[in-house]
Amino acid sequence: MYETIGVKIPQMLLPAQGKTELEKWAVVACDQFTSQPEYWQKLDGQIGEVPSTLRLILPEAFLQDEPQQRIAAIHQTMKEYLADGVFDAPFCGFMLVERSTDTMPSHKGIVLAVDLEAYEYAPGNHALIRASEATVAERLPARIRIRDGAELELPHVMLLMDDPEKTVIEPLFARRDELEKAYDFELNAGGGRLRGWKIADPAPVCRALEALLEPRTLMAKYDSFDRLLFAVGDGNHTLASAKAYWEQVKATLPEDKRADHPARYALTEICNLYDEGIAFEPIHRLVCGAELNEFLAVVKAVYGDDAFVRPAGTSFVPKGHCVTLCAPEGKYTLEIRNPHSVIEIGTIQQLLDAFLEKKQGAELDYIHGREALEELSAVKGRFGILLPPLNKYGIFKSILKDGVFPRKAFSIGEAFEKRYYMEARRITE
Repeated sequence: MYETIGVKIPQMLLPAQGKTELEKWAVVACDQFTSQPEYWQKLDGQIGEVPSTLRLILPEAFLQDEPQQRIAAIHQTMKEYLADGVFDAPFCGFMLVERSTDTMPSHKGIVLAVDLEAYEYAPGNHALIRASEATVAERLPARIRIRDGAELELPHVMLLMDDPEKTVIEPLFARRDELEKAYDFELNAGGGRLRGWKIADPAPVCRALEALLEPRTLMAKYDSFDRLLFAVGDGNHTLASAKAYWEQVKATLPEDKRADHPARYALTEICNLYDEGIAFEPIHRLVCGAELNEFLAVVKAVYGDDAFVRPAGTSFVPKGHCVTLCAPEGKYTLEIRNPHSVIEIGTIQQLLDAFLEKKQGAELDYIHGREALEELSAVKGRFGILLPPLNKYGIFKSILKDGVFPRKAFSIGEAFEKRYYMEARRITE
């Protein structure tokens, strides 16, 4: 345990060769394609009866579909996989990983465990590991129920480092040929290629992480000594659920059992903000059960003459926040002058919150990908909002200065580029 950086060397589990087909073992993060259950249904048919991480997760597209039965099945499958030798013997160390797709030639990371005692998601904290966007408490209980009673965790959480000099991951990647390769295969559903190498000696990685927290380094980057090492890039609610579950477990343990309990830690992938493979994509908004003109009435009530709606493609000089509105009747540009928030997503989320308070029965969904939003918002009784991307290099300074972004403010890559489940770790004694 490296307490100064909140990192733990995990006992990692990988699928056993000969027992699994890696192309069917790894599946994309459960919080993707939430409005497209057909994606998951098709994947289910393609995988069939062979061991797969699909049987160890609950896709959020089915959260309303008898979740207790699904959760019970997940827990039982975990027990069966452990008993049937689906996993190799545990490996103590980190994992260097590289992902490539048609649109992302190389995205690099290191899979390790972080101490949930070093992580906080409440606004205004000064923890080593912090949420980058607001956490919605209502989204946690289902995830906590999945973790409660589970023997395994599988990570799709990605943590960001602010490492402009590329001192942590990149030197290790440059000498990856010296490491033992663990896997190299094509992912299903157009997910690209995934490669992994075992890091048997994690000490150099940890020393490099410690150097990012040196006072001179912090002051040079942020004009502050605030020790922020990791910001959650993807999987904010999953990590928050792991934290909440650990707090439940911790309350039942004597003091001397808390330091080494496996539920205290969470398996994550750490990534460098300056990796060329990290692209920040906006997470768009889809409103179901409402018409666009109803939303625009709220916009007008809040902003009055500072709100302008024009047909998409109209030429004008923007003087405020601009987003594209998609509805069955067409596309429009919404401009808000003198906005109440610093960034577009803040302005739009405030308006959506005000609208949803008034419009009973309307529901908000978060959509990855422009094409998906345009297709979903073409249905009567729906409308969508296309949001612009954030400047990724300002993320850490923004968190230190202003706190968390609004919920679901950004995404690392498109839905098909999200992390696929591969490694696992026991979270029970």
